[in-house]
Amino acid sequence: MSRRTGFYYTFIGVSQLTAALLLLIPRTTLLGAIIYFPIILNICALTYATRFEGARIATLMLLANVFLLCWDYAPLKYVLPLESSSDVGATLKPNTSRKFPFVFFACVVAAVVSVMIS
Repeated sequence: MSRRTGFYYTFIGVSQLTAALLLLIPRTTLLGAIIYFPIILNICALTYATRFEGARIATLMLLANVFLLCWDYAPLKYVLPLESSSDVGATLKPNTSRKFPFVFFACVVAAVVSVMIS
Protein backbone atom coordinates (compact mmCIF):
# COMPACT_ATOMS: atom_id res chain seq x y z
CA MET A 1 0.00 0.00 0.00
CA SER A 2 2.86 2.39 0.67
CA ARG A 3 3.90 2.23 -3.01
CA ARG A 4 0.62 3.81 -4.11
CA THR A 5 0.61 6.56 -1.49
CA GLY A 6 4.31 7.29 -1.31
CA PHE A 7 5.13 9.26 1.82
CA TYR A 8 1.60 10.64 2.22
CA TYR A 9 0.71 8.49 5.23
CA THR A 10 4.12 9.14 6.79
CA PHE A 11 3.63 12.88 6.34
CA ILE A 12 0.14 12.72 7.87
CA GLY A 13 1.47 10.71 10.83
CA VAL A 14 4.36 13.07 11.50
CA SER A 15 2.03 16.06 11.17
CA GLN A 16 -0.43 14.50 13.64
CA LEU A 17 2.33 13.86 16.16
CA THR A 18 3.60 17.42 15.78
CA ALA A 19 0.12 18.82 16.30
CA ALA A 20 -0.41 16.54 19.30
CA LEU A 21 2.81 17.76 20.92
CA LEU A 22 1.79 21.37 20.31
CA LEU A 23 -1.64 20.68 21.83
CA LEU A 24 -0.01 19.32 24.99
CA ILE A 25 1.98 22.51 25.64
CA PRO A 26 -0.34 25.23 27.01
CA ARG A 27 1.33 28.10 25.12
CA THR A 28 1.06 26.38 21.75
CA THR A 29 -2.44 24.88 21.90
CA LEU A 30 -3.88 27.34 19.39
CA LEU A 31 -1.08 26.63 16.92
CA GLY A 32 -1.60 22.89 17.42
CA ALA A 33 -5.34 23.22 16.82
CA ILE A 34 -4.75 25.29 13.68
CA ILE A 35 -2.26 22.74 12.33
CA TYR A 36 -4.50 19.80 13.23
CA PHE A 37 -7.69 21.18 11.62
CA PRO A 38 -6.82 20.50 7.93
CA ILE A 39 -5.35 17.13 8.89
CA ILE A 40 -8.47 15.88 10.67
CA LEU A 41 -10.74 17.46 8.04
CA ASN A 42 -8.86 15.46 5.39
CA ILE A 43 -9.08 12.26 7.45
CA CYS A 44 -12.79 12.81 8.07
CA ALA A 45 -13.46 13.35 4.36
CA LEU A 46 -11.47 10.24 3.44
CA THR A 47 -13.26 8.05 5.98
CA TYR A 48 -16.65 9.07 4.59
CA ALA A 49 -15.48 8.76 0.98
CA THR A 50 -14.17 5.23 1.50
CA ARG A 51 -17.05 4.23 3.82
CA PHE A 52 -14.58 3.39 6.58
CA GLU A 53 -16.12 2.20 9.85
CA GLY A 54 -14.25 4.80 11.91
CA ALA A 55 -16.04 7.75 10.32
CA ARG A 56 -17.92 8.59 13.52
CA ILE A 57 -14.73 8.74 15.54
CA ALA A 58 -13.09 10.96 12.92
CA THR A 59 -16.15 13.21 13.01
CA LEU A 60 -15.96 13.47 16.79
CA MET A 61 -12.26 14.36 16.55
CA LEU A 62 -13.13 17.04 13.97
CA LEU A 63 -15.82 18.41 16.30
CA ALA A 64 -13.33 18.43 19.17
CA ASN A 65 -10.89 20.43 17.06
CA VAL A 66 -13.60 22.90 16.07
CA PHE A 67 -14.39 23.24 19.78
CA LEU A 68 -10.73 24.07 20.49
CA LEU A 69 -10.69 26.65 17.72
CA CYS A 70 -13.91 28.22 19.02
CA TRP A 71 -12.48 28.22 22.55
CA ASP A 72 -9.55 30.34 21.36
CA TYR A 73 -11.65 32.57 19.11
CA ALA A 74 -10.45 35.82 20.70
CA PRO A 75 -6.85 35.58 19.42
CA LEU A 76 -7.93 33.72 16.30
CA LYS A 77 -10.35 36.40 15.09
CA TYR A 78 -7.45 38.68 14.15
CA VAL A 79 -6.18 36.04 11.73
CA LEU A 80 -9.54 35.20 10.16
CA PRO A 81 -11.09 37.56 7.62
CA LEU A 82 -14.41 37.66 9.51
CA GLU A 83 -14.01 40.98 11.32
CA SER A 84 -13.85 44.43 9.81
CA SER A 85 -10.46 46.04 9.27
CA SER A 86 -11.20 48.74 11.87
CA ASP A 87 -10.92 46.16 14.67
CA VAL A 88 -7.36 45.20 13.72
CA GLY A 89 -5.76 48.07 15.62
CA ALA A 90 -7.74 47.41 18.79
CA THR A 91 -5.92 46.06 21.79
CA LEU A 92 -6.50 42.48 22.89
CA LYS A 93 -8.64 42.22 25.98
CA PRO A 94 -8.86 38.84 27.63
CA ASN A 95 -12.35 37.51 28.23
CA THR A 96 -12.62 37.57 32.01
CA SER A 97 -16.22 36.42 32.21
CA ARG A 98 -16.72 33.38 34.41
CA LYS A 99 -20.14 32.68 32.92
CA PHE A 100 -20.41 29.18 31.49
CA PRO A 101 -21.38 29.18 27.77
CA PHE A 102 -24.52 27.06 28.06
CA VAL A 103 -25.67 27.61 24.47
CA PHE A 104 -22.30 26.60 23.04
CA PHE A 105 -22.15 23.56 25.32
CA ALA A 106 -25.67 22.54 24.27
CA CYS A 107 -24.70 22.83 20.60
CA VAL A 108 -21.62 20.67 21.16
CA VAL A 109 -23.66 18.01 22.96
CA ALA A 110 -26.31 18.09 20.21
CA ALA A 111 -23.64 17.68 17.52
CA VAL A 112 -22.05 14.73 19.32
CA VAL A 113 -25.42 13.06 19.86
CA SER A 114 -26.38 13.56 16.21
CA VAL A 115 -23.11 11.99 15.08
CA MET A 116 -23.58 9.03 17.40
CA ILE A 117 -27.20 8.44 16.31
CA SER A 118 -26.63 8.66 12.57
